[in-house]
Amino acid sequence: MKLTGSFLVALASGDICGDCNENIAEFNSWHAQSNIVCSRYTHPRDYAEFADPRGAACKDCKVQCVPNNDTCPGSDELVAGFWNKTALKLKEQYVNRSESWKAAKAAEQALRNIEKEKAKYEKLVNKVAEKKAKSENKEWKKTDFPSWRENRRQENEAKRALKKQQKKEAKAAAKAAKELRKQQRLEKRALAENNKVLFAFYAELEDHYEILCPNMFLIQDNENLARKFNIWKQLQ
Repeated sequence: MKLTGSFLVALASGDICGDCNENIAEFNSWHAQSNIVCSRYTHPRDYAEFADPRGAACKDCKVQCVPNNDTCPGSDELVAGFWNKTALKLKEQYVNRSESWKAAKAAEQALRNIEKEKAKYEKLVNKVAEKKAKSENKEWKKTDFPSWRENRRQENEAKRALKKQQKKEAKAAAKAAKELRKQQRLEKRALAENNKVLFAFYAELEDHYEILCPNMFLIQDNENLARKFNIWKQLQ
């Protein structure tokens, strides 16, 4: 999700906190679970005492996230103890971290493209060098055949020895490589980077309401995401 609107406009106008309702709407769009209701948190403290009105507004715009009553029976009757943070912190800790991850992945893709172009260039250089080496080898064979033949014999022996060593090392490493690939597949399924921040939010919410709903599992709208979240929790 591309972040737009409230924070940029607010920053330009000198209000670093942004519009509270827009911030809440953006956060609800980010976590994308219909059974998690994030709304404005009302605190009894009077923020008029703050000298800086911008600081007061930031603290006044706290967001509470609560699982609905179907997911967590009894949540409708809660009057205190809600999971809550200021909208500014929600942006920094969750939504903006996801955006940073996307930017980092874009940078990685650009680097991979550069590496591909570099590989093409190196391939061309190697091809030219190989052609030159063949020409020089042919000339050497004509002018000094005994020396050329002895050099060829030594090269072939070295190749056979290297091939034997490589085969030995590959056989010894095969079992370890197989286990590593298996572990990498599990981690790739469970720890998809674009879900880590989202999973951390779900897990924090489940921990907060554990006393009320000890067996609560928040992801209900996406079966594939729920499976990944479950694997992620088991590995924590």
